[in-house]
Amino acid sequence: MTYEPIQLASIALAGFLLFIGVILFLKWQHKRRWPYQVQSAILTPAELNFYQALSICVAGRAVICPKVGLKDFLAVDRKAAGKHYMKYFGKISQKHVDFLLCDVKTYRPICGIELNDSSHYQKKVMERDKFVNKAYQVAGLPLVSITAKRRYDQQELRAALDWVF
Repeated sequence: MTYEPIQLASIALAGFLLFIGVILFLKWQHKRRWPYQVQSAILTPAELNFYQALSICVAGRAVICPKVGLKDFLAVDRKAAGKHYMKYFGKISQKHVDFLLCDVKTYRPICGIELNDSSHYQKKVMERDKFVNKAYQVAGLPLVSITAKRRYDQQELRAALDWVF
Protein backbone atom coordinates (compact mmCIF):
# COMPACT_ATOMS: atom_id res chain seq x y z
CA MET A 1 0.00 0.00 0.00
CA THR A 2 1.47 3.29 -1.04
CA TYR A 3 0.40 6.72 0.00
CA GLU A 4 0.20 9.70 -2.25
CA PRO A 5 2.12 12.82 -1.18
CA ILE A 6 -1.11 14.61 -0.34
CA GLN A 7 -2.16 11.72 1.92
CA LEU A 8 1.23 11.77 3.68
CA ALA A 9 0.95 15.51 4.18
CA SER A 10 -2.56 15.08 5.60
CA ILE A 11 -1.41 12.34 8.00
CA ALA A 12 1.59 14.45 9.08
CA LEU A 13 -0.64 17.50 9.61
CA ALA A 14 -3.15 15.45 11.61
CA GLY A 15 -0.34 14.04 13.76
CA PHE A 16 1.10 17.50 14.31
CA LEU A 17 -2.30 18.93 15.25
CA LEU A 18 -2.91 16.02 17.61
CA PHE A 19 0.49 16.63 19.22
CA ILE A 20 -0.26 20.37 19.64
CA GLY A 21 -3.70 19.49 21.02
CA VAL A 22 -2.20 17.18 23.63
CA ILE A 23 0.35 19.84 24.66
CA LEU A 24 -2.37 22.52 24.98
CA PHE A 25 -4.60 20.14 26.93
CA LEU A 26 -1.80 19.32 29.38
CA LYS A 27 -1.02 23.03 29.86
CA TRP A 28 -4.71 23.74 30.45
CA GLN A 29 -4.93 20.89 32.97
CA HIS A 30 -1.83 22.20 34.75
CA LYS A 31 -3.39 25.65 35.10
CA ARG A 32 -6.59 24.12 36.45
CA ARG A 33 -4.77 22.21 39.20
CA TRP A 34 -5.27 23.66 42.62
CA PRO A 35 -2.08 25.11 44.06
CA TYR A 36 -2.23 23.39 47.46
CA GLN A 37 0.50 21.36 49.05
CA VAL A 38 1.19 19.96 52.51
CA GLN A 39 3.26 22.14 54.80
CA SER A 40 6.35 20.55 56.30
CA ALA A 41 4.88 21.15 59.81
CA ILE A 42 1.98 23.04 61.37
CA LEU A 43 4.16 24.46 64.12
CA THR A 44 7.20 26.65 63.72
CA PRO A 45 10.36 25.44 65.49
CA ALA A 46 9.70 27.95 68.30
CA GLU A 47 6.09 26.78 68.66
CA LEU A 48 7.15 23.13 68.65
CA ASN A 49 9.75 23.83 71.33
CA PHE A 50 7.07 25.50 73.49
CA TYR A 51 4.54 22.73 72.75
CA GLN A 52 6.96 20.10 74.02
CA ALA A 53 7.54 22.00 77.27
CA LEU A 54 3.81 22.70 77.63
CA SER A 55 2.99 19.01 77.11
CA ILE A 56 5.01 18.10 80.18
CA CYS A 57 3.50 20.94 82.20
CA VAL A 58 -0.16 20.14 81.54
CA ALA A 59 0.05 16.34 81.15
CA GLY A 60 -3.20 14.79 82.31
CA ARG A 61 -4.73 18.17 83.16
CA ALA A 62 -5.52 19.53 79.70
CA VAL A 63 -5.52 18.76 76.00
CA ILE A 64 -3.34 21.08 73.92
CA CYS A 65 -4.89 22.22 70.65
CA PRO A 66 -2.44 24.19 68.51
CA LYS A 67 -3.45 26.98 66.12
CA VAL A 68 -7.19 27.03 66.69
CA GLY A 69 -9.28 29.68 64.97
CA LEU A 70 -11.01 32.08 67.35
CA LYS A 71 -14.27 31.39 65.50
CA ASP A 72 -13.98 27.76 66.62
CA PHE A 73 -14.30 28.54 70.33
CA LEU A 74 -15.60 32.12 70.61
CA ALA A 75 -19.20 32.63 69.55
CA VAL A 76 -20.83 35.87 68.50
CA ASP A 77 -24.04 36.42 70.46
CA ARG A 78 -26.55 36.98 67.64
CA LYS A 79 -28.97 38.84 69.90
CA ALA A 80 -26.32 41.23 71.22
CA ALA A 81 -24.75 41.74 67.78
CA GLY A 82 -28.06 42.27 66.02
CA LYS A 83 -27.64 43.31 62.41
CA HIS A 84 -23.87 43.60 62.96
CA TYR A 85 -23.38 39.85 63.43
CA MET A 86 -21.20 39.41 60.32
CA LYS A 87 -19.07 42.43 61.28
CA TYR A 88 -18.26 40.85 64.65
CA PHE A 89 -17.84 37.38 63.17
CA GLY A 90 -15.48 38.77 60.53
CA LYS A 91 -13.24 40.20 63.26
CA ILE A 92 -12.60 36.72 64.68
CA SER A 93 -12.95 34.56 61.58
CA GLN A 94 -9.37 35.02 60.34
CA LYS A 95 -7.56 35.03 63.69
CA HIS A 96 -6.19 32.09 65.66
CA VAL A 97 -4.64 31.45 69.04
CA ASP A 98 -1.27 29.71 69.22
CA PHE A 99 -2.49 27.12 71.73
CA LEU A 100 -5.86 26.41 73.30
CA LEU A 101 -5.97 24.33 76.46
CA CYS A 102 -9.13 22.27 76.80
CA ASP A 103 -10.61 20.07 79.50
CA VAL A 104 -9.47 16.47 79.01
CA LYS A 105 -12.99 15.00 79.23
CA THR A 106 -15.24 17.66 77.74
CA TYR A 107 -12.89 19.67 75.51
CA ARG A 108 -14.35 22.81 77.05
CA PRO A 109 -11.83 25.63 76.53
CA ILE A 110 -9.81 26.37 79.68
CA CYS A 111 -7.55 29.11 78.36
CA GLY A 112 -5.75 30.38 75.31
CA ILE A 113 -1.99 30.77 75.14
CA GLU A 114 -0.22 33.28 72.92
CA LEU A 115 3.48 32.66 72.37
CA ASN A 116 4.94 36.14 71.95
CA ASP A 117 8.09 36.66 69.92
CA SER A 118 9.63 39.93 68.73
CA SER A 119 6.88 40.38 66.11
CA HIS A 120 4.47 41.25 68.92
CA TYR A 121 6.17 44.64 69.22
CA GLN A 122 5.03 45.69 65.75
CA LYS A 123 2.19 48.20 65.73
CA LYS A 124 -0.15 46.05 63.61
CA VAL A 125 0.42 42.98 65.80
CA MET A 126 -0.03 45.05 68.96
CA GLU A 127 -3.42 46.24 67.65
CA ARG A 128 -4.39 42.64 66.88
CA ASP A 129 -3.28 41.55 70.36
CA LYS A 130 -5.31 44.34 71.97
CA PHE A 131 -8.43 43.20 70.10
CA VAL A 132 -7.85 39.52 70.92
CA ASN A 133 -7.25 40.30 74.62
CA LYS A 134 -10.55 42.23 74.76
CA ALA A 135 -12.42 39.40 72.99
CA TYR A 136 -11.14 36.88 75.54
CA GLN A 137 -11.97 39.22 78.41
CA VAL A 138 -15.55 39.78 77.20
CA ALA A 139 -16.01 36.03 76.63
CA GLY A 140 -14.69 35.26 80.14
CA LEU A 141 -11.88 33.03 78.90
CA PRO A 142 -8.35 33.52 80.24
CA LEU A 143 -5.60 34.34 77.76
CA VAL A 144 -2.03 33.74 78.88
CA SER A 145 0.84 35.45 77.09
CA ILE A 146 4.18 33.66 77.24
CA THR A 147 7.41 35.15 75.94
CA ALA A 148 9.09 32.85 73.43
CA LYS A 149 12.38 31.43 74.68
CA ARG A 150 14.93 28.84 73.65
CA ARG A 151 14.25 26.85 76.83
CA TYR A 152 11.33 26.83 79.24
CA ASP A 153 11.65 26.29 82.96
CA GLN A 154 8.89 23.87 83.99
CA GLN A 155 8.32 25.59 87.35
CA GLU A 156 7.93 28.99 85.66
CA LEU A 157 5.56 27.52 83.09
CA ARG A 158 3.47 25.80 85.78
CA ALA A 159 3.32 29.01 87.80
CA ALA A 160 2.11 30.92 84.72
CA LEU A 161 -0.66 28.36 84.13
CA ASP A 162 -1.64 26.93 87.54
CA TRP A 163 -4.18 29.69 88.19
CA VAL A 164 -6.31 28.58 85.22
CA PHE A 165 -6.78 25.02 86.52
